[in-house]
Amino acid sequence: METILDRAREAGMAVMLKACIGREHFHSIAGSRTTFRTICAFLRSAARGSRHVGPLGRRSVNAG
Repeated sequence: METILDRAREAGMAVMLKACIGREHFHSIAGSRTTFRTICAFLRSAARGSRHVGPLGRRSVNAG
């Protein structure tokens, strides 16, 4: 199953493991505004159940 962290890596964001407490893992991500918009487009399309977005959500990202 693909996760948001996988999508962030695919989009070119840096995904860093910050801590492990028990079985929980805590991560942070960093990247450009463009990659952030890519992730946001993916999350919006996933929330709507859309299958029309490309592998990184780029087709529905607005540069404006």
